[in-house]
Amino acid sequence: MEPRGERREEARGGRVREALPAELDSLAPLLARAFERDPVYRWIVPDDARWQRVASGLFRELLRLFASTGMVLTDGDGAGAALWNPPEPRPRSLRESAVFALAVCVRLRGATPRLARVGGILAALHPREPHWYLGVIGVEAERRRRGVGARLMAPILARCDDERLPAYLETAVEANLAFYGKHGFAVIGEATVPGGPKIWAMRRPPTSGGRT
Repeated sequence: MEPRGERREEARGGRVREALPAELDSLAPLLARAFERDPVYRWIVPDDARWQRVASGLFRELLRLFASTGMVLTDGDGAGAALWNPPEPRPRSLRESAVFALAVCVRLRGATPRLARVGGILAALHPREPHWYLGVIGVEAERRRRGVGARLMAPILARCDDERLPAYLETAVEANLAFYGKHGFAVIGEATVPGGPKIWAMRRPPTSGGRT
């Protein structure tokens, strides 16, 4: 859902690479800061004090999840992170899935009904076709508008073109629609969480530059 107003032409900084396991915990506070005003996350956890307590732990669980099923990309400067799942995510055992669900519920106890509402909306919007899924992308506030978000997407978007596969994401920030549109994404659906924010679903088809 992040970042707002990135400009690809100003991209500079560290090389984008897959995050090492030892780096995941340090990326969690970065994402917590990046999503501090996100409409969906802050609807689930509206209290500021509670957000400060639980946000880093919540993103730590998400980072570990995507690292196990797909990949976590970061730039060499530690300015941002992107969590991607491939068309066929690596399977997780029932125990791993249960541990993740329990950890999230413990961190969000009392907010799980709202989490369930969001989950239902996302599941309904999610396409059934094979695709690369950008689940989370966040950039430090002071590093936005410097091309970090574009760099974090570029390797997988290039892979989508090579593999002739679409990419997909959701955002609840209307200002993000133009940014993602510059990178080939278009709105394919939208829904409003009952009592909560509006969410847009966006799809990017592979470009003609990929292999046939």
